[in-house]
Amino acid sequence: MTTPADVVATAEKRAKRALEGLQQDRTTLDLVDNYVRGRQAGPYMPRTATQEYKLLAARCISNFLPMVVAAPSQALAVEGYHRAGSAEDAPEWNAGWQANSLDARQAAVYRAAITYGHSFVVTIPSRTDIQQPVIRAVSPRCMWAAYEDPASDEWPLYVLELPKLPGSKGVVSGWFYNDKNVWRAAPDEDSVTLSDPWAHGMGVCPVRRFAAQVDLEGRTTGVVLPLIPLQDRINQTVFDLLIAQTYGSFKVRWIAGMAPPLKRDPETGEPVLDGDGN
Repeated sequence: MTTPADVVATAEKRAKRALEGLQQDRTTLDLVDNYVRGRQAGPYMPRTATQEYKLLAARCISNFLPMVVAAPSQALAVEGYHRAGSAEDAPEWNAGWQANSLDARQAAVYRAAITYGHSFVVTIPSRTDIQQPVIRAVSPRCMWAAYEDPASDEWPLYVLELPKLPGSKGVVSGWFYNDKNVWRAAPDEDSVTLSDPWAHGMGVCPVRRFAAQVDLEGRTTGVVLPLIPLQDRINQTVFDLLIAQTYGSFKVRWIAGMAPPLKRDPETGEPVLDGDGN
């Protein structure tokens, strides 16, 4: 079935808006990602810095942020899904959760939400078996969602998923979701071309946001971004200690124009020599 041109144009206009939103968010999200992975801003380094100075600057990075993410993440786990009044796992547990290996993959959802502020899960029917759902977790660095009320709405209006942004090496393509279709998305610098739509039959945009903290304007905040200034201060303190330790450990003092006192024989007044003639 051919999709009407006005439907395609509207979807592509929304996909372009989503691309702009994703590009704006990536600056902050990439900063968070770098800090969690230890790629952090080091101390001030003059252009004439010695190799020893550079080595100390590299060693001063003391990355505590993964522990901040791991502490709450390790306390979270889904172990079953029961309907009210039943002690047995619901059919969705095997058909959805177990079939998509979410026992092993679930941690990535809330680790990303705690790290960045939110993460996403996509649930769509399999294109080969509509009775079998396909559930995937997606990083917020690769997905952007539009909401009518971002603070309260459960389901987004539309979503763009791009593993890589335009300008990256290799083929850049992804997916665009709305309440009716899933589209193949091919972006360039300022537009997105949609193709190959297929109806998912969910009735809503099949993407859910998992947020660690949401304010009344729909903004999400993770645990890492507020701690970046503190992490920088820790790195600077460690660097200062390394500098003091390295350059203050073996001090050598020189005095010119002075001779040490001599021990003399009280009878003859001659200098007393040791066994080596000193």
